[in-house]
Amino acid sequence: MAVLRPDVVGFIKSLPKDKHPMIQLSAAMLYLQPQANFARAYADGVPKSKYWEPTLEDSLDLVAKIPRLASYIY
Repeated sequence: MAVLRPDVVGFIKSLPKDKHPMIQLSAAMLYLQPQANFARAYADGVPKSKYWEPTLEDSLDLVAKIPRLASYIY
């Protein structure tokens, strides 16, 4: 299970409690975008033929973080 940064946990706790848990999960996953490998690689000018590498890393990172995100939401 991946460890979440304190600002991510703070963001989850700041979400309105009356919102559906799936909305909270979606928002939390979108909040992780700035630390994405793909965003960094894209900004660094990685060629399109190599996009799959940071995309795979981001996918694996997100799958590892979803249980922790869900536990903070519930």
